[in-house]
Amino acid sequence: MTRPTVDEIRAHLRDRANDALRRPVAHGGEIGLLLCLDAAAFAHGLGAAWAAFRAELVERRAANGAGVRGGVHAVLGRADDDVVASVYAEFAHRHDFLVPDRLLDRDEHDRLLASAHGWCARDRVRDEVLDRFGTPTALLGGRNPRHPGTLLYGAADRARPPVLFHLRGEPDLPEPVVLAVRLGGADFPEGFAFTPRGAGITARDHGV
Repeated sequence: MTRPTVDEIRAHLRDRANDALRRPVAHGGEIGLLLCLDAAAFAHGLGAAWAAFRAELVERRAANGAGVRGGVHAVLGRADDDVVASVYAEFAHRHDFLVPDRLLDRDEHDRLLASAHGWCARDRVRDEVLDRFGTPTALLGGRNPRHPGTLLYGAADRARPPVLFHLRGEPDLPEPVVLAVRLGGADFPEGFAFTPRGAGITARDHGV
């Protein structure tokens, strides 16, 4: 029996982590994400960075005693798995083991940072995000383009924060609507800019 090399083990664990981020429900939600990312981080020599990131999440109010699900629920009124995955995807992107579909160059990323919050001042749907900002770095939450999820836009310079568009399905529309855009790395509650419809959905989920 041939044993896998260190590089093969790292590649396997990286692929598992990436699949968990893109399909968190299939991997058991937050527990599965933690297991996959913990193993990948250890294999890549990022154990200390992973521990620091998890402490950072509490400081940013992205996690509480109920984990990231608790932080997401506190802001949105429900703990969508794709939003939970998007928080952990910040770490994977920052440390270069989120396998990208596309990376933004500096100019693209600057334009996105400058325009995303204002662009969400009116109601938007998924296809409008793609038309305006192009193919995302990663689609989190499932492969079906008509299902809710999160579109992550990350720069080639991994030190730059990703921009994330959170989508939510609504029964009166044929495609997901934009709930909010969020700046990665920011204070979690303050990092969201809701569309008008997204603000109404979030108020409804909070029982307001």
